[in-house]
Amino acid sequence: MANEIPTVVVPPDSKAKSPNKPSGDQVPVTDNKDQEESGGFVKSDLSISDQTDKGETISWTAPEFISYEKNSIWYIYVAVFAVVLSVVVYVLMKDVITMAVVIVLSVVFAVYGSRKPRQIPYKVDSSGFSIGEKSYSYEEFRMFNIQEEGQYISVNFMPLKRFAINVSLYFSVNDQEKILSALDGKLPYEHQSPSLIDDLMRRIKF
Repeated sequence: MANEIPTVVVPPDSKAKSPNKPSGDQVPVTDNKDQEESGGFVKSDLSISDQTDKGETISWTAPEFISYEKNSIWYIYVAVFAVVLSVVVYVLMKDVITMAVVIVLSVVFAVYGSRKPRQIPYKVDSSGFSIGEKSYSYEEFRMFNIQEEGQYISVNFMPLKRFAINVSLYFSVNDQEKILSALDGKLPYEHQSPSLIDDLMRRIKF
């Protein structure tokens, strides 16, 4: 049975070993008393539909990814950046095709950034978890980490396969204690800071 997890803020350098795990840190639960408003995040209507003490089966709905609301200023910045970058590329390379590729990629970036996430079902139990219609076993992963995503928490699972991509669960900060308690002891937890790309995407509200 997973240990009870207190609602505390775990500093980035804090390392608290869980007695039920062979390695990794105890799963932290972030205190959301000072949590800011969503600032453009799409809301999720998350609800816990089932939970048992032994099976630890919890299901909820949440976005398939985190999306920021983008106003006209955001698209103007993208357009200006695309024009400036394409001009610089043309001046350096004297190649119209390369300049056109830069413009096309900028358009794709803007279109991709305007996507709205679907609300999909998530489930966590003693053997694994599911995201939408896809199910995963804990044995497919070596560890997980946790990131704050505005009004959401994301749990990111690191696969054992070298070239496999990470898999993420999203849920409201209000339900983090129940969900993280169900995950505690299943895999080693390891604190990781956001990558440079992830940090950049958050800063530009992609």
